[in-house]
Amino acid sequence: MKFLIFDTDRSLATIGGKEDILRATGGIPHLPISGGVMQIKEVLDRLWVKSIVEERHELLDIVFRDEVYTPTPAGNQLGLDGIVLDTVSFLFAQDKRILEDKSGGGQLEQRDWGKLERYYTSLFQALSGLPAWVIVNAHIKYDKDSEKGVFVWGPQVQGQTFGNLPKYFDCVFYTKTAIAPTTKERLFSWQTAPDIGKNAKDRKDLMKENFIPMDHGVVIKKYQDAGIPYPKILIIGDSGSGKTKALTTINK
Repeated sequence: MKFLIFDTDRSLATIGGKEDILRATGGIPHLPISGGVMQIKEVLDRLWVKSIVEERHELLDIVFRDEVYTPTPAGNQLGLDGIVLDTVSFLFAQDKRILEDKSGGGQLEQRDWGKLERYYTSLFQALSGLPAWVIVNAHIKYDKDSEKGVFVWGPQVQGQTFGNLPKYFDCVFYTKTAIAPTTKERLFSWQTAPDIGKNAKDRKDLMKENFIPMDHGVVIKKYQDAGIPYPKILIIGDSGSGKTKALTTINK
């Protein structure tokens, strides 16, 4: 499979050198991102075009509108199967810094936070509609759930984006690391089921275990076999917990 990595973290050395990255991505060079959401949106607009189509409900005789993304000539030529964003946490920090610079280096005002929310709503609405699978990596942070009075772990972004981001994904997995008792080897897995502090999600309930080995190829195939050709996957975890390295499992 061919996929494009939007690299905000500059952490692809985890995969290896240039040839290793190309082998992992199916021959597609990664794209370093330093200009925030707008730089990514510019690239997506070169690859897919959004159109509004009208359809009629078969039983209710009601016309409704839907957004459809189709590849541009450049997108067809590239032939991407998927998109990777590594990581949304660094992307959010870029946009926050860009807005701070525009305001003279001061703290963000309420309208700036509203702008960030609109940026990320627009980006993830677009990603969720693409005819391509999407993997988004995020660093982890916690916030207090004021209703339940417990700490909830989620993606390291700020404002309303913290709670809204997971809703755009079919799968929300949390990384877990452990040490094998006999070999002392580091073991990497994903938590796929929710607990009191981590709202993990598997929309189709295709992962039959609460913890599974990190393997994007397996997850994508399970969803495609279940009739969802373009699953959207969010991976949340600490630095060094295998988020980037797991991308090598797509074309292993």
